[in-house]
Amino acid sequence: MSSDIAWQVIRNNSAFLRTRKNIPKKFSVEKFNLTNTNSQRHNGLINKKGIDVSINQKGELAVAIKSQRKSHQPVNAVVTKTLNAKNGRSALRKVGRIAGGYKAIHALPAQRRASQLLRSLKHKSAAKKPVTEAKAE
Repeated sequence: MSSDIAWQVIRNNSAFLRTRKNIPKKFSVEKFNLTNTNSQRHNGLINKKGIDVSINQKGELAVAIKSQRKSHQPVNAVVTKTLNAKNGRSALRKVGRIAGGYKAIHALPAQRRASQLLRSLKHKSAAKKPVTEAKAE
């Protein structure tokens, strides 16, 4: 089935569609959709090429790529590369290189997603309350 026909079928009927109050735009949360928008260009279900950036269970950045050669074998169709997320700049550069070399239009959205995921891993320290001096009697 061509991607155009598949898009006509699932554009308004998908389990991954999400709507929000007072926001006319529809969101889609399927894998390989970097921008989470319901559009044919970024849809992860119908396109042959796709990139997904996520955090694995160890807290490392994982970049998953759809393999076109093994698209008929669902188990082998996705190749995952893990990146060390300790240094954010180098991880973002690596994500940009991987995504840009695979599909150029996904380079910037992949870096943005990776940046948000790395930012979510950082723990914010609680703001310290000012210490008031005890009243001398």
